[in-house]
Amino acid sequence: MTMPPPAGPRPRASYPARAGLGLFLIAELVVLYLVATTIGPGWTVLAILASTVLGGVLLRVMGMRAVADYRAAAEAGEPPGPTAVSGVIGVLGAFLLFVPGFISSVIGLLCVLPPTRFLWRSLVTRFLEKRLDSPSMARFFGPRVVRSHRDDRDVTDSGDVIEGEVVDRPRRGSHGGPANPGPSGPSAPRSPRDSLGDTDDEPD
Repeated sequence: MTMPPPAGPRPRASYPARAGLGLFLIAELVVLYLVATTIGPGWTVLAILASTVLGGVLLRVMGMRAVADYRAAAEAGEPPGPTAVSGVIGVLGAFLLFVPGFISSVIGLLCVLPPTRFLWRSLVTRFLEKRLDSPSMARFFGPRVVRSHRDDRDVTDSGDVIEGEVVDRPRRGSHGGPANPGPSGPSAPRSPRDSLGDTDDEPD
């Protein structure tokens, strides 16, 4: 009877992620202590419960709205990227409100409110522009307007690849003319001595 091969090592979270999560939890506990010592333990518990209830309600509302907006954009033939990013940010904000904690509640509230959610969407879109290629961005977010560094003109980047042919320009000599003219090119000026050599023999 053969023994099954030993399972490989389980993937572990990277050290920066674990350190960041630990610092976030410590910051939450510090803020919780400061709020409890300022307004009292009872009001602190009520504030956490109110945030959790609000987050649960918004989680349902934002989820349904995100699905409805995505379907409406797909039926209208519009790029689904902006609607999808805005919906995901709203759902994430509602989830952070649902999670007990004051720092997470503040971040979640900033993700739910329309003005600040627009700023979050702009940041996420810029992040995706650096990660995705141009055709993918054009497919999900529509044609992008980019700045041409050659002539400082606004060019619409639709993600299409234009095929062309590169034609080399002829090299020029030191006097501005072609360096190596072909057989059909203009001939060099002839000297008077060469012209006399081509005439008939002089009469006796």
